[in-house]
Amino acid sequence: MQHNELLSPAEAAIAHAGTGATGGHDAASLTDAAPGTVITVAPGFSRVELLTNSAMASPGSEFVRGGIVLAVADHAAMLALDQAGAVLQAAEVQFTRPVKVDELIVAEAHARIRHGKKRHVTVSVSHGEEKVLQGEFTACLPA
Repeated sequence: MQHNELLSPAEAAIAHAGTGATGGHDAASLTDAAPGTVITVAPGFSRVELLTNSAMASPGSEFVRGGIVLAVADHAAMLALDQAGAVLQAAEVQFTRPVKVDELIVAEAHARIRHGKKRHVTVSVSHGEEKVLQGEFTACLPA
């Protein structure tokens, strides 16, 4: 049995998306595979939106799975870096409230610190004025 047979269609799409940065490529080329819609990409900053739906929730639940919210945050973080080959090394996040089905969430990422091959990005995900996730992502660049 393949691993993706255990995932919902939305989860499978995210699993196949990976966390690759645009590396100077057109950000629109990522929208088919990655979660959310890219709104803004600028040096050191990105904004990604996602309108949640029932396929993103556990069966019978009104709440979106945390992995979906985390995937949107990761997507924004890698876009803010815009470094070819950058991969997620670590993420320290806090979920501050659950996300419900049919809510619009917005992830904003700010690349902050460089340490050799490591890059640190601060990400927040909000629904309106209310934060639903905040955290620090660490990415590594290839050797």
